[in-house]
Amino acid sequence: MKIYSNLSLRNTLKKLGNVDRKVFCIGLSRTGTTSLAYALNNIGISTIHYSPEAFVQIDKIDETQFLDIKLDLSMLQKWSLKKEIKAKSVKRIESILDNYQGFADLPFPMLYKTLSIKHPDAYFIYTYRDKSGWLKSMEWLYDDAAVIWQHGHLDNAIMQWAYGTSVYKESVLGEAYENHHANVNKFFEGADNFLSIKIDDGELTYGRLTRFLNKPAKTGPVERLNQPTEPTSYERKWYWLK
Repeated sequence: MKIYSNLSLRNTLKKLGNVDRKVFCIGLSRTGTTSLAYALNNIGISTIHYSPEAFVQIDKIDETQFLDIKLDLSMLQKWSLKKEIKAKSVKRIESILDNYQGFADLPFPMLYKTLSIKHPDAYFIYTYRDKSGWLKSMEWLYDDAAVIWQHGHLDNAIMQWAYGTSVYKESVLGEAYENHHANVNKFFEGADNFLSIKIDDGELTYGRLTRFLNKPAKTGPVERLNQPTEPTSYERKWYWLK
C-alpha cells in the first residue's frame, strides 16, 4: 500500500519540506523505542515515549475503539485502576497530539492504520528485532521491569490490550509479534514514508534517520538505552506492598 497516492499532496509536501510532519514509531515494546525517541529528540523532533494518557482516551484517536479493560481485578483493584485512569485523563489527547511531533511506544504502534489515514503526510518508523530476542526482552519487561517501574493496573491493561496478555505468555506474545510484523510490512509495502529498522543489525543510526526525515546530517549509531537490569530489593518490596 502506498500512503502517498495523491500526486498533488506529494508535490505540496515536497515544497513545504518536513515542517510539522508527524513521526509515528510503530515498533513494539522492547524494539529500541526508547533509543529511537531519544534520537528523534536529539535531531529536533519533540517526541513522547509511552503514553497511558493516549490509551485512556483512545476513542479520541480511533473512533472505532473504546476503553475496554480486560483484567480480572478485585473491587479494591478496580477502584485503584479507576483512580489511575482519572489521573491520566487530565492531560487531554488533543494537547498531546498538538505539543509533540513524534510518538513512540504504546499505544501508537497498534494504531498505525488509523494514524496513516488521519495523518497521510506522516512518517512511520518500524523498529523490530528477531523474535527469540524480542521474547526474551519481553519476559524482562513483564517481570523485572514491572518492578523497577512500579507498573500499576493501567500498565497491565495496556499490555493486555496490545499483546493479548497482562502476564508473560510466550505463545500469546509470539503470535502478537508475528501478526504485527506481517501486517505492518504488508500495509506499508512500497510506501516512501515508511522506514523499517532492524535493531539487531545496528541499523538504528542517525544517518538513516536524518536522511529519511530530511533533517540536517548527523552521523553515528544511536545509543542503546533502557537495557535490562535487576530490580533492587527495595523496589521489589515496594512493588509487592502496593
